[in-house]
Amino acid sequence: MARSPVGTKGAVRVVGDAQPLVARSTIKVPLALAVVRAGHGQQMGPDIDRALTASDNEAAGRLWADLGGGHRAATAVEVQLERGRDRRTGVPPRVTVPGYSPFGQSTRRLTDQTRFTAALPCLAGSTSITQAMGRVADGQRWGLGGIDGARYKGGWGPTPGGYVVRQLGIVTGAKGATAVTLQVRAGNHRGGHRGGGRARGGAAQPPRRPADRALPLTPERRGRARPRGPARPVAGSGSQSA
Repeated sequence: MARSPVGTKGAVRVVGDAQPLVARSTIKVPLALAVVRAGHGQQMGPDIDRALTASDNEAAGRLWADLGGGHRAATAVEVQLERGRDRRTGVPPRVTVPGYSPFGQSTRRLTDQTRFTAALPCLAGSTSITQAMGRVADGQRWGLGGIDGARYKGGWGPTPGGYVVRQLGIVTGAKGATAVTLQVRAGNHRGGHRGGGRARGGAAQPPRRPADRALPLTPERRGRARPRGPARPVAGSGSQSA
């Protein structure tokens, strides 16, 4: 895990292994911000809300398409990452893993994710994003969701190296707001969520029925990503991906 005070450019404090891992649905935060900054926040508001509160992949696919899909959308998301002091994370413009969105397969360092999260509340256009992160659906409340007032976004899913669970969030304490990021790589879904709970010093609650399912995206046509429908659960994972 890693943490940093919100609104500062101070050092990120890391505990444990901070190796780069796939971002999964945590990348929906800069994706949603890119849509707001494109001037489409009002018309795409319902999809922004669903993508962040319920981790709805169909809604996220529409946000990606709204940005133009492909390289246009990837660049738009990368611009928001850079605004948040994450200058190393690249967003794939095309599907790299069949059955999963291109943006969700971004590889991200824990330290870069922490810097972005710490800067997020200070970025123009972020108010609606952080507000949605404070209204997370019951099925997505695990890890940082056990802390009152936390604003957060999680993601999880299989990789060749194991099941990855990630979460970013902002928690408020006596000394102000702190950006906290968590990542765990385990053998299966349940092990990953349990590890996420230990990382924050409490018990995680694995989603009873994940609302965010792996929605395969067809190769983009005319620059727009098109959801094909829900993928089958990963054998032995105990869940579908976020």
